[in-house]
Amino acid sequence: MIFDKFTLSLITAILGFGIWNIQRFMEDRKNTHTKVLKQDNLVRAIYAKIDFNTTDTEIFLTKSPLLSVLRKAMAERDDLIPHITDARHTWFYSSRISEMHVISDDLMSQIVQFYGLLEKSKCKSKD
Repeated sequence: MIFDKFTLSLITAILGFGIWNIQRFMEDRKNTHTKVLKQDNLVRAIYAKIDFNTTDTEIFLTKSPLLSVLRKAMAERDDLIPHITDARHTWFYSSRISEMHVISDDLMSQIVQFYGLLEKSKCKSKD
């Protein structure tokens, strides 16, 4: 009778430990999947934002008058104030800087370079 209780207790403990391990494995797997999904969504969002910024800048450049034409018009009219839209939307990058550690080094350097160029062009447009 004692042997049966001991065996039953041992089997119960082993089963409980096994079930606990399986639950932990499944939870870790779910968390890893969620983390990878968040990383992918972040990268997709950054690519979409970079594409928008690039397209917006291209449109701005194609619709902008030549610098010589602009200077002439400003010299002729004192009331002319050119409107330069700074629609670079670097806030997206700045607001997500704490999430960037999940991105690969190669991709990160390309993103930093892109937004660095946007900031540089923003500074040039203020000059």
